Amino acid sequence: MNIRIWTLLFIFVVGLLMVPGSQQAQIPQPRQRELKLLDPADSTFVIVATEDGTACRLATREEAEMFRAGRGQAGLRPLGEDSAAIWRTQQTGLRIVLRATTQLNNNAVARQAFLRAAAYWESVINNPIQVVIDVDFGPTRFGVPYPNQNVIGSTAGQILGTTDLYPEFRSQLLAAADTPQKQQIFQLLPQAGLPTDLGVAQGVYTPSPVLRALGFLPANADPTGEQSLFGVPPSVGFNSNFAFDFDPSDGIDFNKIDFNATAIHEIGHLLGFSSFVGEPERLAERSPLTDLSVNVWDFFRFRPGVTLSGFSTAPRVLLAGGDQLHFAGLGEAALSTSRLDGQSGDGRQAPHWKDDASTGQFIGIMDPTASFGLREEVSAKDLLTL
Repeated sequence: MNIRIWTLLFIFVVGLLMVPGSQQAQIPQPRQRELKLLDPADSTFVIVATEDGTACRLATREEAEMFRAGRGQAGLRPLGEDSAAIWRTQQTGLRIVLRATTQLNNNAVARQAFLRAAAYWESVINNPIQVVIDVDFGPTRFGVPYPNQNVIGSTAGQILGTTDLYPEFRSQLLAAADTPQKQQIFQLLPQAGLPTDLGVAQGVYTPSPVLRALGFLPANADPTGEQSLFGVPPSVGFNSNFAFDFDPSDGIDFNKIDFNATAIHEIGHLLGFSSFVGEPERLAERSPLTDLSVNVWDFFRFRPGVTLSGFSTAPRVLLAGGDQLHFAGLGEAALSTSRLDGQSGDGRQAPHWKDDASTGQFIGIMDPTASFGLREEVSAKDLLTL
């Protein structure tokens, strides 16, 4: 969990997330689609304590069900502003509405730290969408005790899509492209389906903010009106039984967790830093695999050696293991290679950069591990890739 890859996230989130000053493209509305919610057990992550820091892993089904059991509770209130001012329809860029529990609202330091993390993302994403994220900080997660003493927190996503969404998704990417580089790379995406090492994928499932940015969902999240179709909003909760440093301006205390970097990392997952690597294998263990789908970041996941000339036909990586890298025409960046449950590959979940603990090279905020007492800043690689 580091603080640099935020920016990178955007290009992976398929160029929807834009740097300040760029002009938002006029995106035509796609035809209405009946989007389906991915099994919540496949989009809930747990942050656990290790010997020297933290690591991120997929929740077990029991953990996912436990964490979601406390959701939908009454009393969540938006942080930072009067609630009437928050539900606005006019905005100039990303708006993140954080809805907090009473225990978080009663903790001024944690409350402000969450707001700073959200404000960072708002400052670098220009898409005029409004996202709702429920947040909590305390000895319980939305009223549910943490399952064991090693759990630092958890993040539950809202991943939606269909098994035939890819052609329209590609068209919307092209419509949203606001630079020649994005136009070039999206134009190179094949039209009918995406080649992978498991076959041609025609389905796309991806975090709901990406779908809002491309017009597949209303620009402004409506957690009440959408709950019957898409479940509860995304959420992040941290366990107050661990020692956090809430103010990174003077460094991070040697025995504490950087709250700001951790929150930015977890919100980054909810905004689009997601992957399906290893999921077809895992899902096939439960039932026969009939449809092949990808997550948006997997559009740019390859084996080493890919070039622009082979971008259209090179298979994207969905199988765990081996060397995997991100490539969108601006150089390569190494990725973690395990299934979401941590099996196979390098032992680190695919929706992360390659772990700097194993390579000695830190890439960005979506690194899968972090050390106590370490403050990590934005890297030149993050900015160059953006």
